[in-house]
Amino acid sequence: MKTITYKFADGTTSAVEVSDEFYSLYEDMEKADGLSERKHSRRNQSLEHSVDNGWEVADPNADVEEVFDKQDSDEKLYKALSTLTPEQQTLIKQVFFDRIPQVKIAEQQGTTKKAINNRLTRILRKLKKVLQ
Repeated sequence: MKTITYKFADGTTSAVEVSDEFYSLYEDMEKADGLSERKHSRRNQSLEHSVDNGWEVADPNADVEEVFDKQDSDEKLYKALSTLTPEQQTLIKQVFFDRIPQVKIAEQQGTTKKAINNRLTRILRKLKKVLQ
């Protein structure tokens, strides 16, 4: 005699003793069901599963031209930023990406806010020339 345990949706379980022959048939049905489920899942993936695994889904409301313009401007900006020295890149990152106040940057570097502001102005002028 073998035991088959059923688990119900409410979390309760029930065990039933069955003959070896019935248990063998039950195992065969479970294997067949598992194979069928595996075949189905191989052929059909949910949209959520696909997105989780890196698939991108087109947004029907997106303005394609706007997306390309943004990508183009982002590319130009990254190229312009690459023309800066590492110190200049760090200052740009701190001010515009990390949102660190100029006063705090000046304190960290042991200089004045005015000196940081002047450096930033020169960097922005340089970026503007590169982007034109």
